[in-house]
Amino acid sequence: MPLLPLLSQRYPATSKGEVFVRIFDRVPLKSVPANLITCGGLLLGVSAIGYAFSGQPEMAAWFIAICALVDKLDGTVARLLNATSDFGIQMDSFSDLITFGVAPACMVWNAAAQLDAGMWGSEGSVIGLPGSLILGLLCASYVVSAALRLAKFNVTTAEHPRMFHGLPTTLAGGLTSTLYLTAIELGFDQHAMMKVFPLLLALCAGLMVSNLPLPKLRKANSKVFFAGQLVLGVAVYVLIPLRMAFWVPLAVLVGYVSIGFPLGIRATIRAEADA
Repeated sequence: MPLLPLLSQRYPATSKGEVFVRIFDRVPLKSVPANLITCGGLLLGVSAIGYAFSGQPEMAAWFIAICALVDKLDGTVARLLNATSDFGIQMDSFSDLITFGVAPACMVWNAAAQLDAGMWGSEGSVIGLPGSLILGLLCASYVVSAALRLAKFNVTTAEHPRMFHGLPTTLAGGLTSTLYLTAIELGFDQHAMMKVFPLLLALCAGLMVSNLPLPKLRKANSKVFFAGQLVLGVAVYVLIPLRMAFWVPLAVLVGYVSIGFPLGIRATIRAEADA
C-alpha cells in the first residue's frame, strides 16, 4: 500500500468512532529540547568510540568529559520546561550506557593495547594469562556493570530520592576521562599510566554495582556553600570545553566521591539505628 494513503487510511468505525493509522507518535513540543540534548550526548559518545578505535584516546576522553556536561543539561532543561517523562528517563539511560559505559571501555582498551602492548597486547602476560584477554575481561566487566547500574537506577530511584546507591555511570565516565586528560596535561608517562588504567575500570565497575550510598548533590542552604557550588559548576563548564585545567573537574569528582561515600554510609547507619 502506498505510504500517503496509509497515513490517512480509515478503518471501520468502532464504538468510539473512526480509527486512523498513525505512523509516528505525537511528540509534545516542550519535550523536544531535552530529548535533542540527550541525542546530542549520545552522538558525542559515539564520536568518542570512533576516536578510541582510530588511535586518538585523548580526543575520546575529551568527548566523554563533554558528555558528562551534556548529561546534566538535558535533565535541567526538562525540569525547567516541565517536560520530564518516563520516555526521557529511558532515553537518557540508553545514552548513558553508550557515553559512560561503552565509550570509556573502548578508550581504555585501545589506549592500553596501543601504549602498553608489552603488558596488555596479544603477546603480553598478566598473572600468567594473555594480557589482551585480561584487558578484554576488565573492559567487558565495566560495560556490564554500567548496564546493571543504569537498570537498577531506573527501578529504584523513586525509593531513594536523596541517595545514589553505587557510583553513578556519569561519575564513572567522568572520573576515567578527566583522570586520563589530567595525566596527559601534567606530562605523565602514558606508558606507565596504561599499566593502571584498566584496573581503574575494574574499581569503577565494582563501585557501580555496589550498594554504597552516595548523597545526591542539592542546593546548599548556606549562601557561602551555594556560592562555592556555583563557582565550581561554572568553572567545570568553562574549563572542559576549553581543554584546560582538567585537574579542576577531576578534583571536584574525586572530592565528591571521597567525601560523599563516607557521609552516605554514616547517614544510612544513623537512619537504621533510629528506625
